[in-house]
Amino acid sequence: MNDLLRTVASTSIGCGVCGAISFTFGVGSKVPSGGVFVIPAMSNPFIAVVALLAGSCVTAILLNVLKKKLTDEEYAGGSVEDEEAEVDLSGISFE
Repeated sequence: MNDLLRTVASTSIGCGVCGAISFTFGVGSKVPSGGVFVIPAMSNPFIAVVALLAGSCVTAILLNVLKKKLTDEEYAGGSVEDEEAEVDLSGISFE
């Protein structure tokens, strides 16, 4: 959550790669949801696994390239600049 823009961009591109490979090779699923547990029920399960691995690799590579490197202080838990500000929500009411 600290670096939302780079994380969302990386995962979106990785998901796009996975979807493009799946669509190109005609991977289909008769089960509407279930994640990796429905891969055996897909029309081309081997390509589905290849697409999933390729998309995951693209996401990992982009995250490593785009994410900023932490300093020693940030890694140890002592953020140098980006301290969270106190937010006062006491004035909010729902009627």
